[in-house]
Amino acid sequence: METKRCPYCGEEIIAVAKKCKFCGEWLNETSIPEQIDCPICAERIDANATVCPFCLEPINLDPSSTADARSKSLGQIQADESVSPVPMNATATVSSHSSISGKDDEVAVLQEGFFKTYFWNVVMQHYADFKESMGRKAYWMYILLYMILVLLISTGLMLCNATLGSIAYMVLCLGLMLPTLSAAIRRLHDIGKSGWMILVALIPLIGSIWLLILLYKKGKNKSPHAKWQLSDTIHVGIMAVIVVLGIILSTIGGEKYYVYEDSEWEPNCDFSWFYTVASDNKKDIEPSDYIDRFGAQLIVAAEEPFGKVRKIISSEDIAARNPNVGQDLHYEIFPSSIDPDLIYFNYWMDGMEFPLCGKVNGKTGAFDLFDGTIIGMLSDGKYDGCYIRVDSGIPGISDGVKIYKQSPIGESALPLCVYDFRQFGGSNEVFIFDKGKAAELIGAL
Repeated sequence: METKRCPYCGEEIIAVAKKCKFCGEWLNETSIPEQIDCPICAERIDANATVCPFCLEPINLDPSSTADARSKSLGQIQADESVSPVPMNATATVSSHSSISGKDDEVAVLQEGFFKTYFWNVVMQHYADFKESMGRKAYWMYILLYMILVLLISTGLMLCNATLGSIAYMVLCLGLMLPTLSAAIRRLHDIGKSGWMILVALIPLIGSIWLLILLYKKGKNKSPHAKWQLSDTIHVGIMAVIVVLGIILSTIGGEKYYVYEDSEWEPNCDFSWFYTVASDNKKDIEPSDYIDRFGAQLIVAAEEPFGKVRKIISSEDIAARNPNVGQDLHYEIFPSSIDPDLIYFNYWMDGMEFPLCGKVNGKTGAFDLFDGTIIGMLSDGKYDGCYIRVDSGIPGISDGVKIYKQSPIGESALPLCVYDFRQFGGSNEVFIFDKGKAAELIGAL
């Protein structure tokens, strides 16, 4: 038998009934009853209905309300709602259906900030989510904010301290590696691909390009909307402060020393300091001007390679003690094998036949200069704690490879023994300029 729903109570009655047997209302087909919008589903229903015939929810109307109040339009209801307070969980309800999780994107209208929507929701809510999908805009906005956050924070800290900046960069990259990987896999899901397609990046040459094309393809889900808010301004402000502080701290206080790009860092015996050659003029570190030395050449120390450096000794210091040399010096560094504060070095100018040598205290800067050319340090065997020096070619000094005990600044030492050059392959030039022969000699001793 054909039935219909009573427009007043929503109960199912016979299609030809003139009166509802449940609520007792007459069903006048010719009259159009007064109607209102259901406050639950927004469908048009009779103003006297106590149950919505569409969503079957009870209509709780204030008995004291008038017919005019009950017949407010949907536009009026929405206008009233727009000025009513938003429940605390409203944003969370919408956010749970955002395209970051790949559900109901078409109705996702977020009122959260950019960093909250596109970055922190990805990291906090989907840290290791490899199952759902992610819209194209949401993915690339995450990548953009990821790069801005990591690069600005690590760069700002690196300007303050190279080690601190490097550690911050590694920590941020490692900490965000998993959510970044999961975001890429969910982006592949959004275009109908398996997450294993991310392995195409391992294919040489074309793999990375192929993966980028896949990640940029349009998918099924739309991305959530975000609105610039105070929280985004705070994020940007914090990163800007870190960079500005880094720049300020890197430019104030003390003299600046510039390390050559091809300089080799030599550690002391306990690896607490590293030593290399630098200049006090920035022009000297430019490769095209490397031959032209504009400033004083120095031996500098740093707690880590290419960290903040401090001066140990400069060509000006040496020239003041030895007037036969100028500021255009070259250095070769030999940290002591027994004293972490003691550094031996060779120094020479272009045109000098043989290098000269000296030693300097890395903490105090006090130094001694003496004749000869240092070959290297000995840290094992019979001559442990000694160094090898060649005195040949210098007027008034006998030919020979000599073994000297390493001694503090201000103390001179006599050679422990002298070796004939003929035992080790010929003239002194072999040991001064042939590093292979020098290493062979050190190994033999």
